Amino acid sequence: MLVLIVDDNKLFVQRLVHLIREAGIDWEIRLAADYEGAVRIVDDLEPGVILLDINLPGRSGLELLRYVQAGEEPARVVMLTNHADDSYRAECQNLGVAHFLDKSYEFTRVPMVLQGLLDPEAINCPPGR
Repeated sequence: MLVLIVDDNKLFVQRLVHLIREAGIDWEIRLAADYEGAVRIVDDLEPGVILLDINLPGRSGLELLRYVQAGEEPARVVMLTNHADDSYRAECQNLGVAHFLDKSYEFTRVPMVLQGLLDPEAINCPPGR
């Protein structure tokens, strides 16, 4: 499984990769810091899962979410953002995200969410939460 992490905060991305690896998830991980870099990876490599921030330099993560969801076989998208208010959550859920997580206090749930995307019956991890 290929996971694409799209976030321009290098320290956050390093922590996220470490957390994923520490949990024993051995999937290939690619990184993008902006919309354009992410689109290239989405088009070339077709990741199965995308961990996506809303606030990106240039075009927003919401625009990227729309682009991904318009594809023939869209990746499962997990929004990881500091903009976790209800309006963003509702918009992302309407656009089809698998999960919506607040970076500030749900960061450690990422490995559980990733594992749940492969086997939703294995853990109690309802979509969109």
